[in-house]
Amino acid sequence: MIASRLRNITWKGTRKILGLIPKNSTTEGLPDDLSHSRLNKLCMSCLDDPLKKVKHTHLSGWKSSNTYRLILECERGSRWSLIYKNATYGEDIVPALVTFPLKPGKAEYAVYSSSDLILKEYLPEVYFCSEDLTGNRFMYLIEDLGRGYRLARKRTDVFNAVNTLAYIYGNSGEI
Repeated sequence: MIASRLRNITWKGTRKILGLIPKNSTTEGLPDDLSHSRLNKLCMSCLDDPLKKVKHTHLSGWKSSNTYRLILECERGSRWSLIYKNATYGEDIVPALVTFPLKPGKAEYAVYSSSDLILKEYLPEVYFCSEDLTGNRFMYLIEDLGRGYRLARKRTDVFNAVNTLAYIYGNSGEI
């Protein structure tokens, strides 16, 4: 009985907080630090269709580093959705990193830049990956899994992913 009351209170509080977060709106054009020519080259190599226009939605409204969903429209009618992440992990942006023993940017970069990782089947296709400011700033252009994402439904899949992530984070200082 107490547990169900706590669940109800938690759910109501969560809904209230989620209601305060502004809804993401779509904007015409490119986000900062991303060039039309890079996206056009990607469209040509993957779709054989030149880029016509781009719309983007800012997905990480709580911090100044940026993650966007890009909607690309091409000349011959192809449409493509990608995720562009320009992630900065400085302590001034994420204050919890001051006492955090690991640097999440390095581990994330190790996962996205590795070609022979156990987690590969669970990860999006990575079209571009760079570390621009050593250990602090990373840029990614990756497949948008938002619409066709397959959850790891089996316990063994989840345990394998968790064990692999624990290994990566535990060894991220060596990467």
